[in-house]
Amino acid sequence: MPARPAPDAPRRDRAALRAGTARRPGLRALAARRWSRTVAALTATSALMAGGVTAAAADPAPAESTWTHELLVDSLATTVDADPGDGVCATAAGECTLRAAIMESNALNAGPGEVRIGVHPDFAGGRIALVATQSTWMRTTALSAGGGTITGDGGAVFDVLAPVTIDLENKITAAPNNNADTPAAAVFHLNGPDITLRGVDQSFSAETTFYVGPNASNIHITGGTIATANYYPERFVLVRGGATDVRISNYTVSGYASNDDAWGWGYVDGATATNPVRGLVVDGVTYTANATGACGASSAAGCSSSPMSLRGQTVTDFTFTNNTVVNFNRAVSASTRIMDLRSATVDRFVFANNTITTPQLRAGLPLIEFGGTAATRATVHDFEIVDNVFAGVTAATEAESGAIRLPFGGSVRDRGLIARNSFHAATGPTQAIYWQGPGSNALSVAPSNVVIEDNAFDGWGSAASRSTIRLRYAGAVTIQRNTFGTGSGSQVNTVAEEAGAVDAIVQTLVNNRNLGSNGKLNTWYPTARAADNTQATLVGAERCTIDLEVAPPSGAPALATARNPETPTTLDLYWTSGTAAEVYLESVTVTEQAPQTFTVTLPLEGDDRLAHLPAGATIPVNPTTGEVAGGLRLQTQDPNAGSTTASSQFSRVALLSGTCRPELTIDQAEGQADPALTRDLHWTVTSSLPLTGLDAADVDLEAEATDQTIDAERLNPRIVSVTALDEENTVFTVVARVDDSALLRAGIAAGAVTAESGWENDAPAASTDAEITYVNPLVLDPEQVTLLAGDEVGESYAVSTRVGAPVPADDLAFRTVPDAVATEYDVRLANAAPTIPMGGSSTGALTVTAGESDVEAGTSAMVGHEVTSTDVNYDGLVVQSLDVRLYSTSPALQLTKQAYVHVGDTSTPESIQATGTEVLAGSRLGDGQAVCFVWTVANNSRDTWATELTDVVVRDSDTRLGDDGLIAEIPALAVGESRQYASCAPLVPVDSRRG
Repeated sequence: MPARPAPDAPRRDRAALRAGTARRPGLRALAARRWSRTVAALTATSALMAGGVTAAAADPAPAESTWTHELLVDSLATTVDADPGDGVCATAAGECTLRAAIMESNALNAGPGEVRIGVHPDFAGGRIALVATQSTWMRTTALSAGGGTITGDGGAVFDVLAPVTIDLENKITAAPNNNADTPAAAVFHLNGPDITLRGVDQSFSAETTFYVGPNASNIHITGGTIATANYYPERFVLVRGGATDVRISNYTVSGYASNDDAWGWGYVDGATATNPVRGLVVDGVTYTANATGACGASSAAGCSSSPMSLRGQTVTDFTFTNNTVVNFNRAVSASTRIMDLRSATVDRFVFANNTITTPQLRAGLPLIEFGGTAATRATVHDFEIVDNVFAGVTAATEAESGAIRLPFGGSVRDRGLIARNSFHAATGPTQAIYWQGPGSNALSVAPSNVVIEDNAFDGWGSAASRSTIRLRYAGAVTIQRNTFGTGSGSQVNTVAEEAGAVDAIVQTLVNNRNLGSNGKLNTWYPTARAADNTQATLVGAERCTIDLEVAPPSGAPALATARNPETPTTLDLYWTSGTAAEVYLESVTVTEQAPQTFTVTLPLEGDDRLAHLPAGATIPVNPTTGEVAGGLRLQTQDPNAGSTTASSQFSRVALLSGTCRPELTIDQAEGQADPALTRDLHWTVTSSLPLTGLDAADVDLEAEATDQTIDAERLNPRIVSVTALDEENTVFTVVARVDDSALLRAGIAAGAVTAESGWENDAPAASTDAEITYVNPLVLDPEQVTLLAGDEVGESYAVSTRVGAPVPADDLAFRTVPDAVATEYDVRLANAAPTIPMGGSSTGALTVTAGESDVEAGTSAMVGHEVTSTDVNYDGLVVQSLDVRLYSTSPALQLTKQAYVHVGDTSTPESIQATGTEVLAGSRLGDGQAVCFVWTVANNSRDTWATELTDVVVRDSDTRLGDDGLIAEIPALAVGESRQYASCAPLVPVDSRRG
């Protein structure tokens, strides 16, 4: 082989070196197109990056610096390489065809990651026309040789045998003209180690697009789109027994022919126990078909087939993850399954994170098939079907095969797990999961090693003879924590769902059809619903919790021949809006075979336990009203059965009622005195639900004056503190104060508080006694005194605490505040700042006097009081003002003299007043005119002067009146008593009347 030039050598030099010393005819004009290059590992340049190397995001290509040979296709012809093995891709015409590049790669047989076949950066690409002429094929012998049973591939257009990365960059395709039914050869035959095929779009023949041969290992097919126009292309991919570590990823596939043994999207062929496929992965592939349309010579719109059929094959490890299958078996039935494992032997099978949208179940055609007869059952040692979505599944006919059919009469050696899937059937006259296992009708809880858990089912078992999960002869199968939507088939009489006759085909969520499945385990049940399916009282919810009494199986409908759960037993608790089991709540363990009560917390809107429900679904607690509805039911798990926990059918449903809105009460706190002399008044608030909080603004406080109120305008009722008494914020103490005697009433209005659940209270707080009467503990004694102006002795009073009032914890300091009248008449206290000392009960006598004045009798002067103290029981209280009544003379005796003329009847004082005319002060009368006088004597003594007057003598200075001026002598005059006396005489020149 001639020496290779440096990568940046002039093209003409490379052309000359490629041809050797004797240049071939016609090469001069074509030399510039020869873009096969040898690349030094450490000197790759940015020019190579510009060559358009692409890869799916999940499957990056090796860094360009690792290529030692890069062969760049610039022709759509199928001509051969002129000199395979010289490291340069060139036909005799100087072009680099895909065939020439592969021939060169095969001849080089370099190490993994050293050879890359790409597309020349200046080449636009296009379609390589595939034809039946075998001279255009790299291999012309049948690919099925050596153990294959699918015989259609008579050869291969491109035969890849050595380590290489082929990246067609989604630019070059390979297909027959006019979508013809030709050639009868695979497009790519991959039959060597370390082969990556990337960016191959719209490439197909009349047979297989990608045929992975028995000598293939570490194969990766990724990053393309193929949609055939008709059903002439028969297979997207075929993997032969002997192949190792095969991966198909990031493709979009539609079309291809379809049947259950040779045509379809994916097949394993010729894989035996001695020559298995070791490691097969399908990841991130989208398989699509139309919901309607034909699958024939003119259209592939309705074609769908198995993404990977392992029927009759042996595979050590098969993984199908992150794929999407749309409208499988919907338009046309071709007897295919999404996963066909009939008669297969698989050490480990993983079906995870796939989305299966709107498939149709056909009679006897489950989506995932482990074999429906003894002759076709699969041997699977370990399988996982987890985290998938099966959406909008419909059933063309009623059938028992199910969406997943586990191996008929077979067992799972190590482990089987069906978990965290969403199974939604739009119409479901069939099972979601069906297994007729290896046992018999004899009671059995033999371990099956199969667990079905944490799945969400809806819409299955809608036919009267179908269930969502049905087991027969399966031994112990763990079925736990699954949910069943409202479309799931179940018994209207939920008591009937607990057991059912042995081998009866009935409509249930879970059906242990006979004693050979989970020993037809009897279940615990909620006692609120009786065996005759009646319920006397709804189970009430308080604080969004339910106290649910449950009991172990005893009597009908429990079967005497079935297994009763031993203890300890786990009970899975479910909520349902009707007769299903839409929400899994929790699991509890019982350790005694006796009725017992559990507190069940209901999930609220936003709870993770409700996340799987469809939009608008009924949930346990109405998010608008807080009303509780639906019911609770159980499923029993018996771990004592063996290494596989046995599971029962579902129990009867106990119906619920109640509310989750906070219900409040407010009442006097326990121990609160009423009436109270202590300033702090206590109420207790309770809530049926934990609150986000309660503060003073949430509590309404009213104050009403009482007979002992001093000043209703100065009551000043207020909340001084609100304190939570528990960690859950359900019990609070409210403390209020007022400044004077009053009746206080506390309340909480509707909508004032919010529970942690988000609901407000929709009704005011209820109460039995929310009123407390407060009595001001300070009193004046007396409240009124009478003062004689100028009397230096004065009068006294005291400020005291009531009997039973709290003992002052500190001095009570009073400030006296005389009003304007008191100031005008010099009313003053000997001690203007009296105190009640700490521990005391009175200020002692306080002397009040008034200065000398000619004050109008009975004038009221007020002396107010203000109190301050560090003792909150007294600080700022309203204190009674002292009412001081002022007089300039003693108010004990009052004498009034009135004059009358023209008196018609002088016999009594009363007749004189009645028949005479009163002479007012300042009137003029004639000399000698007859005048009668009336004297009124009254005892007006009161207050400190109140007393009976004795020996009262009334005289007049006019000795002509009475007896020489003596008008009357009164031995006794009671308090408030008055008497009248009269005397008449002619007027003399001196006015003797005093007005």
